[in-house]
This record gives sequence, structure tokens and C-alpha cells, in this order.
Amino acid sequence: MRKNTAAEVFKNTQKHSPNDLPPLPVRLVSAGTFFLLCAVSLVLPVPTPFPLKLASFFVLLAGCLVFYAGTSRLLAPSLFLLLAYIFRCLPFYSLFLMLGAPLALYGLLVWKIPLLHPGRRAFVVEKIEKRPLAIAIFVTVLSIIGLVLWYIQGDVDFSGFTDAFSNRGTLAVILGGVGFSVVNVIVSETIFRGVVWQGIEECIPGAVFVVLIQGLLYGASHFWGAIPNGWEGAILSGIFALFLGIIRHASRGVLLPMAAHLCVDLTLLALVLNFLGRF
Repeated sequence: MRKNTAAEVFKNTQKHSPNDLPPLPVRLVSAGTFFLLCAVSLVLPVPTPFPLKLASFFVLLAGCLVFYAGTSRLLAPSLFLLLAYIFRCLPFYSLFLMLGAPLALYGLLVWKIPLLHPGRRAFVVEKIEKRPLAIAIFVTVLSIIGLVLWYIQGDVDFSGFTDAFSNRGTLAVILGGVGFSVVNVIVSETIFRGVVWQGIEECIPGAVFVVLIQGLLYGASHFWGAIPNGWEGAILSGIFALFLGIIRHASRGVLLPMAAHLCVDLTLLALVLNFLGRF
């Protein structure tokens, strides 16, 4: 019997017929559970006491097993959430370790383990077409205008974020900011418009629900520590995520959302430099 090539296996993970979907009650329960797993792994602060960390870990592990029993296509996204939570429990903060490392490990697992092959859909890089590109350009310009107006009208204070590098040279700040923006965009888009998007889509295939839920999760993840943060940051980031979700739905991949996100992040870097009086 001829074995499927890697390309054929990847192609087979990209779509499934409606008959493959579990019953609606199962999908609704899965959607609610997956939403909670996302909140624990990506949104809520990690509890400090070790017993709570351990308890949360076992809750996530149980959720992964439940998903495998109910709908195996959710096993891979749920496994990523478990990995993300484990890395977030480390005793030191690092963007690369907190989200980049589990994402890299997850990518390796979904490419090597046949059971996890459906998780490859999170890494889809689409072919650029005119209509999605036009939507991406429009959304990007609109988001940049909104960000600049927020900075001008809102009397924004970046001091809590810039204190760590305000004494560094302008070139160092620019290089560090660009490097951070590139990593942040690749990681966050692959997670929220890739892994999380796939998980929600497996529960509730309707595009409107997928766009709204991923936007809510992304906005909530900005409540603590991100820029902008707090309620204002959560709302602004949530709206931006809705725009990115529209691009993701139109393009059917993560490349255009990454490009739009990078443009907005570089605009934010320019505003931070302006706040520091560097130009």
C-alpha cells in the first residue's frame, strides 16, 4: 500500500466535510471548555501558590483528554494550551519562553506525530490574492489612524513601559523595538489567528463566531502588562483583533494578518520614540 507523502497528509488536514463534525451539543460544550482553557493558558495571570499552579495544570490536562475523547481535532490546539501554561509557570518572565518556546515545540510535535497532524492548519501561509490584500491594506490604514488618534487625543503615558530602556541610545531602542515587534507578531498571530482560531473553528465553524471569540480572547490577554493595557488596552486590542480576524477569514492564512499586525506594531514603536523625545 502506498504511503501518503507529507504534502498529501498536510493537504488532508486542511478541510473536512460537515459529516465529520460532532453533534451540536458536543461542539457547544467543547467551545465553552476550549474558551476556558484559552483563558487559563493565555489570558489570566498565573497563580503564585504552587498548589494552584499544579491544580490548573491538571485541569488543562483533563481538558486535553476530554477533547481527544470527544473530537480528536481539538487535541492538538488543547495540547498547545497545556504547553503554553507550563512555560508560563516558569519562575521568570520572557516572551520567548512564555509563548515562543511552546509554539516552536508545538510546531515540531504536529509535524512529527501523526495523531497531531490536524494541528498543522495553524501554520497555514496563504497565497496572496487581490481581495484579501485590499482588505488587509484598508484594515491596516484604519488601525494606524486609530492608533495615532488614540495617542494624540488620549494623553498616553508610556513611562511604565519605557523606564527600562529610556537611557539607551536611539539606535538600540529602534533595533530592539523592531526585533521585539517581529517576534511578537509571528508568535501572537500564529497563536491567536492560528492555533486558537483553529480550535474555535472546530467547535463553531461559523466565521462570525470565530472572529468574535478570538477577538475577545486577544483583547482580554492585553489587560495585564501589554501596551496598551487595562480596560482601554483590552478594548482597543480586541477591536484590532476583530480587524485581524476579518483579514484572517478573507485570506485563509496567517501571512496577511502578520503583515498588518507588524505595520501597527511599528507605528506603536514610532509613538513610543516620540514619547521619549527621540524624534
